[in-house]
Amino acid sequence: MIENVIERFLNTVLIAFEGLVAPRTGLHWFFLACALVIALLVYWFRDAREDAPTLRSFLRYCFPGRIYRHRSAKLDFRYVAVNTLFTSIFLAPLLLSSVAVSHHTWMGLQVVFGQPGPQLPGGLVSDVILTFAVLILADLGFYVAHYIAHRVPFFWEFHKVHHSAEVLHPVTSLRAHPMDSVLSNTFQGVGTGVAFGSCYYLFNGEVDELRFVGLNAVVFLFTAASFNLRHSHVWLDYGRILNRVFISPAHHQIHHSVERRHADRNLGLVFAWWDWLGGTLYAPDRREELSFGLCDREESREYSSVWRLYVLPICKLADRMRGAVIAGCPWAGTGKTSVFSHSGMPPAMCTAPEDSTNRRQP
Repeated sequence: MIENVIERFLNTVLIAFEGLVAPRTGLHWFFLACALVIALLVYWFRDAREDAPTLRSFLRYCFPGRIYRHRSAKLDFRYVAVNTLFTSIFLAPLLLSSVAVSHHTWMGLQVVFGQPGPQLPGGLVSDVILTFAVLILADLGFYVAHYIAHRVPFFWEFHKVHHSAEVLHPVTSLRAHPMDSVLSNTFQGVGTGVAFGSCYYLFNGEVDELRFVGLNAVVFLFTAASFNLRHSHVWLDYGRILNRVFISPAHHQIHHSVERRHADRNLGLVFAWWDWLGGTLYAPDRREELSFGLCDREESREYSSVWRLYVLPICKLADRMRGAVIAGCPWAGTGKTSVFSHSGMPPAMCTAPEDSTNRRQP
């Protein structure tokens, strides 16, 4: 009996950490290698200060000690190790399935419009339509969830865990409170399910998503091209025109900035038009020097351990509801937060901290 329980637990642990570096995640070796190659090109053609850059200088540029030895980066690694296991055991079974949403969308369309009529042409065209429909609606779901996380005080308390990171590197993308993950995955699951259900109805089931190594083919390209540079110090934007169509790594680095002009901007994942429609787009026209974290440096430093990343949002919410710090959480802070900016202060009060340790490397 005990042996079976232990065996099942160890299998769960193994599956969880295999999933962390699976092709469907941004931390797969191929996507990390792509990011490294792109960073090399950026360094070679733009950022190298020597006439003949060396491998050593590139490695210093790509893996600066001021970032990877920073307390925030070390916390990221510890938190992701714990949270990966926690999520796989307790959270994954509770997430809304896009398969369920797809089924109910398909059933709902039949109730409203009746049985599918003459089958629309299938083949490659229908597969391409489904592939882009999934991408667009899942991206819309991400934007809506991210918008809610910044605008609704309840969800912002959980999203602060991600924004409390004072330096950015690829693993920072997984620094998310489980409640924050539930919100984002739910809306993306709804978008994906609606896309599948609608296309199954239109094409009478004769349609397949174009995939590569288990990923939506277009998502695969996006992940390879930019995902891991979003949380990094490498500035990469797409130029004046494309910056208003796609979310570049620079867009997301601006999103993490403490500057008041950047507060609650660039909430999208792939397409910039959701931010344009929502009035949250900040398209960079030039390189900017950025500092990351919450606007209130002291509040950022409250998120200083794995335990606090989990519990501090709950304590702050309790503080908000009760009007005082609850017993047993004397480090929960004032709890005076709002929907306006990353510190809970209005944007006009949100300015960059003096500490420049985490600034982007020029």
